[in-house]
Amino acid sequence: MGLDMSAVVVKNAEIADRMIAGGILTDTELAQYVEYHFEYWRKHHHLHGWMQRLYAERTGDENPDNFNCVYVKLTEDDLKRLADDILNNRLVPTQGFFFGSHTEYHADDMAKDMGFIGKAMAQVLQGNIVLYHSWW
Repeated sequence: MGLDMSAVVVKNAEIADRMIAGGILTDTELAQYVEYHFEYWRKHHHLHGWMQRLYAERTGDENPDNFNCVYVKLTEDDLKRLADDILNNRLVPTQGFFFGSHTEYHADDMAKDMGFIGKAMAQVLQGNIVLYHSWW
């Protein structure tokens, strides 16, 4: 067990909205509109904490226990803000029972995260929707 995190690409706004709302999709909808294996992280709680704060801003729900198995949409502005926070060393470790003990944000973490931002930005600029998801 542990903190597993991913980003998915959705090629239909209605489908993305249903995912964010916790709706169930058919196998056909999933195959046609959702790319689940866009990005994956394991126990990268620096990034998770940033996403958790974004979710709290959007929903008003600041309880970290409620930020499990939900989707949060990443807009162009969100991705720019994330890049700025990464480059200015503003990602901080977030604690949780299954999150692991990695407390430093290394250069390889930064490189992977910046690579993700570039790929995600390209998807958003093409009109696709990028969603962050985590579970523990």
